[in-house]
Amino acid sequence: MYSTLKMMVTITTEKELGLSYESMAVEYQRGLNPAILAAAFKNLFNMINNEYNRCSYIDEEDAASFSLEELDYALQSFDSEKASFTTYFFRLLRNRFTQENKKMDTNRRKTIKYAHYMEDGEDIPTQLETAIELEEFIESTLTPKQKEYFSYLSQGYNVPEIAKIFKVTVEAIYPLVRKLKMEYNMA
Repeated sequence: MYSTLKMMVTITTEKELGLSYESMAVEYQRGLNPAILAAAFKNLFNMINNEYNRCSYIDEEDAASFSLEELDYALQSFDSEKASFTTYFFRLLRNRFTQENKKMDTNRRKTIKYAHYMEDGEDIPTQLETAIELEEFIESTLTPKQKEYFSYLSQGYNVPEIAKIFKVTVEAIYPLVRKLKMEYNMA
């Protein structure tokens, strides 16, 4: 974060540093001036750094990159009719940090879960590769409701039983079953 701040300081001028955030947004929307982005980053750095310090799994370089991406987006899309700039930006930043922190935590847990297969240079078994792919498929493809249905399917419940538990028709469950059969020859 601090190396990014040092770089940003070199491209700012007193003119940009003196602008309000709302004025920075208006000017940035006109020409995407990098000096304005740098000035906004410099002025907001302490707040950004405080938000970063709440994250357990994001490293400094990623945090700086995510911050600049969200700041760029906030400057381009800011509407003073809806919120103050700092409120808008920090809502975006907190959401991004939360999302990225969750991703990193998930990856960390997967690494721990499957680490015993990688000790002593062992190859990951094909079954495990399929399990990892299935886990990623479930996470990225299924809706929250389908994830609930899958949870019951994986515990051995059949489609009519799941439909009864969720008080839905069996037709509500079959799209998930078809997805799993097409993708993994399961269910």
